[in-house]
Amino acid sequence: VSIPTQFFAVLLLILVWTLTDWSPWKAILLTGPLIGLFSLCTLPYMRTIWIALDYYTDLKSGETTSAEYAQRAYRNVSGHGATNVKADT
Repeated sequence: VSIPTQFFAVLLLILVWTLTDWSPWKAILLTGPLIGLFSLCTLPYMRTIWIALDYYTDLKSGETTSAEYAQRAYRNVSGHGATNVKADT
């Protein structure tokens, strides 16, 4: 769940609880589908922004060579560092 979805959920529940006389359970049951729909609609955009920010920080730190990415990917799969990984150049 993305951070905007969490903010949307909190804002929506606060508005429903302050502007209506519904019980907390009724408010949650009726706003839950709206929150789920909001999450489904915005998730691809939030993931795109997250990947763009990750790529930007990699550019700033200099971690953009394919060998470094291959080593990091191998390290994540095997659980230990790899020094003999050859990457496509």
